[in-house]
Amino acid sequence: MKTYDDKTGTVTFTSALRFYHFGAAKSTGEIYNGVDIRGEVLLLSRNIKIMGTSEDDWGCQIITGDATEFDSKDKEIKRGGQMFMVNVEMERCSQKDNNAAIRFESVKTKPSIIKGSAFHGGLHWGMHIRKSDYIVLEDNIWFGFRPIGVNIDYGNFIRFSNNFVGMIVRRDKSSFKAHTTRDKEGAVIAC
Repeated sequence: MKTYDDKTGTVTFTSALRFYHFGAAKSTGEIYNGVDIRGEVLLLSRNIKIMGTSEDDWGCQIITGDATEFDSKDKEIKRGGQMFMVNVEMERCSQKDNNAAIRFESVKTKPSIIKGSAFHGGLHWGMHIRKSDYIVLEDNIWFGFRPIGVNIDYGNFIRFSNNFVGMIVRRDKSSFKAHTTRDKEGAVIAC
C-alpha cells in the first residue's frame, strides 16, 4: 500500500492486487431493503497472533473476570480483572459448542478495551460479555463464528463502535441436543 486517505477510504497501491476485488459504484440498498451488499475487503491478519489448536475442536479462549480470594488468615482479597487488547489477531479460537474466544465474566471493577483486532475461524461464539461493565469494543472484526458473533448479556457501560461482524454460520446440529435449545444465528445479540 502506498497511501490511504481515512476520510474518503481511498487506497493507492504500489503494485496490482493479487486477487479479485469488486465493489459496485452504487449502493445495493434499494434492492435489498436498505442492506448494502457490495464487496468489502477486511484485513484479518495482525502482527500479534493468538492461534488456537484444531485438535479435538479445543481452540482456545481468553477469560477476564473479577475474583475474591482469601489469604492464610481468612482475610478477603478482591481482585479486578482487566483486558487491554490492541491490534491482535485470534484465529481458530473458541471451543466447539462450549465457550467463546473472548469472555468477560462478572467484571465490575476495572475498564477493559479491545481495539483494532481481528477474530476469525472459531467453532463457537466470537465474544461473550456476561454480567460485566465498562468495556470498549472499537474497530474490530469478528468473522466466521457459529452461531453468534458477539453476545452482550447483562452488561452496563459497553461501547460497541466501528466493529464488523460477519459470516456467522449455523452450528453443526449433530454436536448438540437440538431439542433442548433454539439455535438461531446472529451477528450481535444484546440482552
